[in-house]
Amino acid sequence: MDTTHHLARKRRDALYFEDRPGYERQLREIPDGQLIEVILRALRRQRSIEANRYYFGVVLAMIAEHYGIDFDTKNEREALHDAVAMKFLRIADCPITGSPRRQRTPGHDTKEFHHYVFERVIPWAAEDGIVIPEPNRVPDISVAPWRGEVSA
Repeated sequence: MDTTHHLARKRRDALYFEDRPGYERQLREIPDGQLIEVILRALRRQRSIEANRYYFGVVLAMIAEHYGIDFDTKNEREALHDAVAMKFLRIADCPITGSPRRQRTPGHDTKEFHHYVFERVIPWAAEDGIVIPEPNRVPDISVAPWRGEVSA
């Protein structure tokens, strides 16, 4: 049986599925008596491609330009991202090697990523006179040449 996820809303101790027919169809395919795993957790909204484009194509690009950092290749963009993320997302050094570590941003949901970008990175950049426009004030960044290359 393939792993499938079904979204549901909880109301008064009952679940209301977004795709009830799909859920019921899959349930009928499971033989009676088969042990299955059910995991209940709140839905985490992953950040959007547009959020990545804004972060890499506007926020980090403007920081790179301000400091005279070459920002033309994927490796250069990721190196700047790593440096900025290390500043704000630092965690305890590796207990085995002592190497510095940081939280990884792909696991950030929309709220966490928003906090990282708008409450940490942009105010820090502003301290050095970098005025980063809000996303709704940026021309279409969907045509950025680096799109699809972001791996954070």
